[in-house]
Amino acid sequence: MTENELKQIVDDLIGKKPEVIYDLTGGCVGDVKRLRFADETTLVAKIDDSNTGGLEVEGRMLRYLAANSSLVVPQIVAVQKNILIMSDLGGSTGARGRAQIEAAEALAALHSIRNESYGLDFDTRIGGLVQSNTQAQ
Repeated sequence: MTENELKQIVDDLIGKKPEVIYDLTGGCVGDVKRLRFADETTLVAKIDDSNTGGLEVEGRMLRYLAANSSLVVPQIVAVQKNILIMSDLGGSTGARGRAQIEAAEALAALHSIRNESYGLDFDTRIGGLVQSNTQAQ
């Protein structure tokens, strides 16, 4: 996807076109970009040209985590099969010191979520790998 194509897709989805697009690192499913708009706000876009639907699943997973946990997750702005646009949480890669402790506490809290059955009503992913989540008692 070219930069101009990305700008047009973002404009079509959210009604405004980014002025500047920066490459980010760390994406394992596709390209990750920071989008800066005329009003200086930023969003993050993940792009997956394989059209596997993985980004739709990721968007659903992030919405689930936002609704059912205290984890800090980006807000989903728009999602389609090959693009996920979300809020920009900023920060940097790698956790040290207090950030490592907070990550461990967040993971423990995530594992304390209770439900009437195991699994979800949708399959999830870990990177590009599909993770079956058939519900079971």
